[in-house]
Formats: sequence, structure tokens, C-alpha cells
Amino acid sequence: MRKQTRSVDTAANFDPRKVAFAVAAISLLAIPFAYVQEELMGELSQTWVLVFSLAVLLSVGVAGYLLVFRHLSVSARRDPYLFFFVIFAFAAIIDLLISLTLLGHSDLMRSYAQDSEPYLQSSHGAAILFWDGIVHFALYVWLCFCIASSTKHFKSGLFWAGSMIGSSFVYMMANLIGEYAEHIEPAYLLNVPFMLVPAFYAWRISKDSGFIPGAERPPASLQTHLLAFALLTVALISAYRMLVALAPQISTTVFWGDQVEPYLLSPSRYPQIQMIAYGMYIAPFAILAIISLWRPPSVGVAIWSWIMAGVVAQGQFAHIFATGISESALTSQHPLFWIANLTVLAVPLWFAHYYSSRFSSLSLPN
Repeated sequence: MRKQTRSVDTAANFDPRKVAFAVAAISLLAIPFAYVQEELMGELSQTWVLVFSLAVLLSVGVAGYLLVFRHLSVSARRDPYLFFFVIFAFAAIIDLLISLTLLGHSDLMRSYAQDSEPYLQSSHGAAILFWDGIVHFALYVWLCFCIASSTKHFKSGLFWAGSMIGSSFVYMMANLIGEYAEHIEPAYLLNVPFMLVPAFYAWRISKDSGFIPGAERPPASLQTHLLAFALLTVALISAYRMLVALAPQISTTVFWGDQVEPYLLSPSRYPQIQMIAYGMYIAPFAILAIISLWRPPSVGVAIWSWIMAGVVAQGQFAHIFATGISESALTSQHPLFWIANLTVLAVPLWFAHYYSSRFSSLSLPN
């Protein structure tokens, strides 16, 4: 009984900010791990490299529990997503190291990129790894703090989930059908949890969103009409660029594929899958969002708005970044390139923020 009371007192007095610092500190162990892994690359088969990597990732989760999570309240320390996030944060630093290697700023992860996941050597691979090492890492630290302190994180959690799902979908699909399809190694399986865990996490936090649906239609305003026009523009751009990716030689798409975004025709298939995903998901959602502007606030639309905002933010960063460093980006400075891509980047974020503001009087979570 005395031991249990002491444990409760420790949890009550534990500063949740220490969790954020601990997660960041544990993640930096990825740097010495990278050196060890590079030494093993020439001595072990790809299967054993996968086994070694999985063992290290599991050890990171155990270290997080022993060092800091066990001091939290019972509900917090039993939350499985704390373990996922500390492991993912560790992996994000690895991804950042690989990205810096691909961009020519380091040689630390050269062997891994060449032998285990050669498809990472594409411009798209460098882009998504850089995003993961910076943006996703910061979100992991924040989400761990939120869980430890029981802070609502509806928007940031859904944004992260959308970013991860969109990134993983494009990356995994393109690797199977693109120019790197013949180079799939066992390490490819390491990407599966990075798609499944965000989907389950989005489902979990959606059940406690804090949103209360409205009963009345909001009054129309100038911003409503401007946002509707912007969303329609996003839908048209997304549908058209999907057409460019699927049928680049027809009369209506030749100009765009030749002069504006030649990267869309990359044999890596990353931009094609990205544009198909936009045409199939972002364009229909944009139409739904337009309709929702003149209807009572909907919890479902609010949830999907932040998921789609994450999908588009990650996707557009990766697309613009990859276009800029690809060899085919000879005309990436075309004004239409920037108009189209910045519009698709900004409008879903604008809609998510605007739509959520309808619930502002209800003390929304972050």
C-alpha cells in the first residue's frame, strides 16, 4: 500500500515536460546507432539488417518506459501510443540522417540507402525523409507531451495522421510499380507500421474531438465565398493534374507535362501516385467542403479537414522539394507551377482552420 501511494504521488508531481525532453534525448541515440548500422551493412544479409533494426526500435520503446514513462499516471504510461511515438521519433532522426546523406551533406547512411532501401535515393525519397526528420519529429515530441499531460491535441493529432498516411501511401505504392520495383528489400516492411498506426490513432482521437455539431446554418460572408472559390480551384487543379499524370500525351495535357511540371512524368512514379491520390481524394473532399460551408457545422467534416490538411501539407512539400532537386526540373520556376502548388498547399489548411473556428466557442482542443 505504501509503495502504491508513493507511486501515485510521484505521478502527480511528475513534470510532463520531462517526457518531451526525454523523447528528444532518446531519439538522438539514433546518431550512434547509424554508425553501428553502417558498419554492419557489409557483414550481414538484408534480412539480418531488418532483424537488427527491429530489435533496436523495440529497445527504444523499452528505454522510454524505464527512463520516463513509468513515472506517469497509470492511464498515461499504459497508453501504447507513447511507445509508438518514441520509436517513431527515433526513426525520424534516422530519416533525417539519410536525407542529409542523399542531399550531399553527409556520408553516414550511404550504405543503408544503397543496399537496404535504394528507392530512398530518389528526389522524392530525400524530400519525405527531410519532412519526417523535421516536422514529424516535432509532432512526436508534442504528442508525447500531450499524452503525458492529458492535453487535448485533436488538430495536431489528425494533422500528423494525415501527413503520415499520405506519405506512406504514395511512397509504398510507387515503390511497387515504379523504377525501383525490382529493388524491394525486407527493410521495405518497416514502412507498414508508419501507415497503420496513424490510421488507428486518428480513429481514436476522433471519438473525443471536443466538437459539438451546430444546429443552424452559418451566415454567408465574403470569406465564405472566397473560400468556396478557392476550394473549387483546388478540385479543378487536382483533377487536371491527375489527368496529366495518367494521359500526358493528349492535347489538353501536353503543355502542362512539357512546360510546367515535367516531373509529373518521372519514371519513379511518385508524382503520378501523388496526383492520382489528389484527384481521387482531395478533389472530392474539396467539393464536399464547399457544400459544408452553407450547412450546419459537422464533426465529420471537421475531422476530415485536419486529416486532409496533413495529407496536402506533406504531399505538397514533398512534391515541390522533389521537383526542385530532380534532374527533370528544368522549368520548375514556371509561374503556373507555383500558382498551382501553393494554392493546393494553402487552401486545405485555410479551410481546416476556418471550419474549426465555427466551434471556437466550445473550447476546442489544439
